[in-house]
Amino acid sequence: MGNAPASTLSEIEWLFARDGTLTGKDAQGKWLLGNSLPMRTAKRMLRKLQCAQSVACFLDVPHAAFLKEALRKLNRNQGIVAVVPDAERLNQILHCENFSTEIGTRLWFATGEDWDQSLAEIFQNHPGLSTPSTFIRTSFTDESALQTMISRAQKVFAAENARRGQIIQENLRAGSKRTERICLFAPSMFRLWDPAALVLSEMLPGVRFDPDQPVNSAPLGLSLAVRDCDAIVAANVAQADAQGIVPEDKAWITWVTRPIIPAYTGAKRDSLLLADESWTQTARHAGWPEKQLAVAAWPQIFSRATPSRGNYLTMISDTTTVAAEPDHFELSSHALLWETIRQQLSKNPFDLREDPGQYLVRWLERCQVARDGLDIKAFIEELIIPTYQQSIVKLLSQNGLSVRCFGAGWEQIESCASHVGGKISDMDQMEEAVGGAAALIHASPMTFAHPIEGMGRVVISTACSNEKAFIADALRAARGELALPRSRGTSISAEMILARI
Repeated sequence: MGNAPASTLSEIEWLFARDGTLTGKDAQGKWLLGNSLPMRTAKRMLRKLQCAQSVACFLDVPHAAFLKEALRKLNRNQGIVAVVPDAERLNQILHCENFSTEIGTRLWFATGEDWDQSLAEIFQNHPGLSTPSTFIRTSFTDESALQTMISRAQKVFAAENARRGQIIQENLRAGSKRTERICLFAPSMFRLWDPAALVLSEMLPGVRFDPDQPVNSAPLGLSLAVRDCDAIVAANVAQADAQGIVPEDKAWITWVTRPIIPAYTGAKRDSLLLADESWTQTARHAGWPEKQLAVAAWPQIFSRATPSRGNYLTMISDTTTVAAEPDHFELSSHALLWETIRQQLSKNPFDLREDPGQYLVRWLERCQVARDGLDIKAFIEELIIPTYQQSIVKLLSQNGLSVRCFGAGWEQIESCASHVGGKISDMDQMEEAVGGAAALIHASPMTFAHPIEGMGRVVISTACSNEKAFIADALRAARGELALPRSRGTSISAEMILARI
């Protein structure tokens, strides 16, 4: 297909395909893609599409349906640079689908015989757009043509990366400017139970750098964003994460909201604001000087939240179906360990009293199973956490308590089908779910600081509890007899941050 010239728009009879996709027939009466099912073909060919990078390069796009499907398969913070050498085919693509909201934010086109020059201009005009290392291709273009395109594209990317490296070095040599301007490093995508960036963005003025935008995914994007700023403020991202990109003499204030302490680079103007005072000792051991540390607890997150209680005990967490007999383990000992943990947590969720990783280590030692070859991530995310969550909901229901479960996956859990509240895709839905809760069920036994403490609702947890005490707390919470969580200290504020710059 890549070598055959596309029909001009005037030669095409525009039709809806059998799968509902807008497409057409050429002057010879042939379908543009060679069949009347472009979207179905795209879904089949791209069914295994995965991209770990923020930007992918789609070579010789055969039809608009393929581009639409590729964008659907990628996350909202990922983009595509589409190479369409034939300008007439690009016209066809733009007539078949409306990409107006994606062009310039998640989608860019390089076209014409000199498409590699067009490709280079895209990255020169968008210095924060990452150069791709993932290529999307289809069997509609022969392999030799694809290899030639890959070679041409890689030359463009190599030259652009070298150019960007020089600019970053120039910015590093220029050092910091005392401008009193703040660059707020704040991802915009909604992430369940990770509202730290939202909290910071609501309290701080200044330049906002959004790494969730594909046009801000390259190191040069951050380098340019902070060039004229005196300080960077971020949640859980520190100077050590941007070494070689940001001058070390710029102040970098990091609000740490999870128990992972950033490395100390020696930068004297940097500070850590810790959501949990218990992390202070860990930060000292990591080399952070006392004067560069402070406690900054979670604030009240929903300022508009109604103070009245709802009717349900509410769990807000994504979950997944737990396989009783997973088929991806090569060793029988791993499958046996999986089933043993599943049965134990299903029967007694209070067996999990610690970090899930430590819990797994304890089981490995108890069952004398070696770590080598064990899919630790699968055990934690696909077994331990969801089994624990579902067991807690089942336990509360068995004791006559009204429970609602919000988040993805609950509709697939048979024992929780009557408790499904719906998915949570943004902060408005989150606020609505919290507003209808008599109390919130902590979906983890961990006791460190968590944003659930800033939701304005009573929180019940299995931490430091047994079944009898937990049920008693749940009953009291349902009756409105429990107090709100205690503050872990002074809440983070703009004044606290500005005092550190």
